[in-house]
Amino acid sequence: MLDTLLHQEAQGLIDHQGICEEVETFMFGGYDTISTCLRFALLNLAQYPDIQERCYQEIANFTDFENLTVFDFNNMEYLGCVIKEALRMYPPAPFIQRRCTNETILNGLILPTNTQINIYIYDIMRDSKHFPEPSVFKPERFLAENTRNMHPFAFVPFSAGSRNCIGQKFAMLEMKAALVAILRTYRVLPVMQTKDVILEYGITLKTKQKLFVKLEPRVI
Repeated sequence: MLDTLLHQEAQGLIDHQGICEEVETFMFGGYDTISTCLRFALLNLAQYPDIQERCYQEIANFTDFENLTVFDFNNMEYLGCVIKEALRMYPPAPFIQRRCTNETILNGLILPTNTQINIYIYDIMRDSKHFPEPSVFKPERFLAENTRNMHPFAFVPFSAGSRNCIGQKFAMLEMKAALVAILRTYRVLPVMQTKDVILEYGITLKTKQKLFVKLEPRVI
């Protein structure tokens, strides 16, 4: 990303201040969201050793870990499913906001112009109509063969439409890289149960208590 911005600067398409603003957007805008997803992904991987082992076997197919490419990470399909399932069950931003630009009638309700609308994507992604057993951690939901008929707005952790998150591909890549680094080196063991976690809803999804897992070095 920085190389692209510097190239644009050399062409006079962006100045130094603009580069700083773009980098800050990615760094600070993604800090809470990525850390939240990783915490819940690791917590659930600890609860489901079979899922964790499948991730590890997929990662183990790649041997040159020092030189993994974007294409390598993109080929880690099941690991991507695990991340998506963590995002579905625990969206870092549990709701998004939109403003009604024109008066609209929706389900018999009149929404006046300039009405602020809160869309609770946490509830959308736990709708059993789209996700059977919505409270069960099942990464297989997101395998290619299982998503062909999925409603385009059923899974929206990064929002949707023209104002969706511009950094979602970067975020997925970053989360995959972090999980690869952890899972290839450690087994993630449970310390607490997901059913005991108390969620707190705000601008970002928080938990009332700290989340813990145990890391056991793998014998390779």
